[in-house]
Amino acid sequence: MGPTIDSCRLEEASLGRVGAETLVHSPEQHASPLFIVAESYGGKFAVTLDLSAFKAIQDKKLKLVLGGVALGDSWISPEDFVLSWGHLLNEIMLNYDEIMLLQFYRLFKEFKQ
Repeated sequence: MGPTIDSCRLEEASLGRVGAETLVHSPEQHASPLFIVAESYGGKFAVTLDLSAFKAIQDKKLKLVLGGVALGDSWISPEDFVLSWGHLLNEIMLNYDEIMLLQFYRLFKEFKQ
């Protein structure tokens, strides 16, 4: 069995807490902008960490400058990602016609339910 939503949220909260504590205990880092970088499935954690850091900075709990977030090949919303494949296939395949595109969306809707 894979990770549950609750376990992912717990991991995200723990990651945010560890990141914040590390930064709090490293005052020499306060002058440098914070850049959060993640790839693949780590994109979900990077977004959560970024939002936690942003809120802590806004609330004056962290004395940092948020420089930015870089997400590479992130799988943040599988449904939206897969839904974009139909148009991609339609554009790059000469033999992929409108009927096939409609079948793709019909199957996607069935799968989503």
